[in-house]
Amino acid sequence: MTVQFGVLLIMLGGVGYWLISGDWHYGSTALAICGGSLVIMSFLKGRFVFIYTVSASLAFGFFLTGAAFLRGSAQYTQVGYMYVHLLVTAFLLIYWVLQASLQTLLRENRDLRDHVSVLEQHVPNIGALTLTAFISQGKKALAGAMRRDEEVWLLTFTPTGKNRRLRKLVQEKIANMALQAVRDEYDFVSMPDDKVMVLLQGTTEGGAVTAAMRILSGARDNFNEIDLPFTLTKKKLTNDVEFEEWKGGRSA
Repeated sequence: MTVQFGVLLIMLGGVGYWLISGDWHYGSTALAICGGSLVIMSFLKGRFVFIYTVSASLAFGFFLTGAAFLRGSAQYTQVGYMYVHLLVTAFLLIYWVLQASLQTLLRENRDLRDHVSVLEQHVPNIGALTLTAFISQGKKALAGAMRRDEEVWLLTFTPTGKNRRLRKLVQEKIANMALQAVRDEYDFVSMPDDKVMVLLQGTTEGGAVTAAMRILSGARDNFNEIDLPFTLTKKKLTNDVEFEEWKGGRSA
């Protein structure tokens, strides 16, 4: 894309230089059209840029045709009209392609920044939100639920056992199961410290129990133990203060 952008710039500069340096019939008119088009096309978007490009080229062509007819221009003069019209058309088309390429480049950069931003909000290789992103999304969800008179429930899974490595493994498995069990882009999962926290918005206690049972069902299939290697607590959140306390683990 960068190479293409550079080639287009060179081509545009070459055509512009040729227009300026040549002794063309209606050369000043051609330069005025090109200069004005640079400004006008910068404000147009989408298909309107191409429509303007074609319209400006055709209008200048009709103008030159009318001038040649009314003046009874000689053949070599008419050839000069053709050349200057081709240069103007080439200038407009190159600038149209250049502008489209620039917009594509800017859109790709914006998409890349958005993608990086999303990645920064998630735990690598897991997909759970980082604690900072979880708190931010949780506060927004809680504020929205309070306006809509809905409930927000928080499930906290705490791995048990003395082996830190095994607790970490259990935490990752629970997080993966939770991500599969909850609603995409509506419920949130995070892995602060040695816990897995699941925020359920727009649900009831029955919905929270159902979500917990789906995760527990997956856990029984993954852990070959009679007693599951974690504890589960659930709580209905009602305000930001309670959320801050609960996410910090003081109420768990």
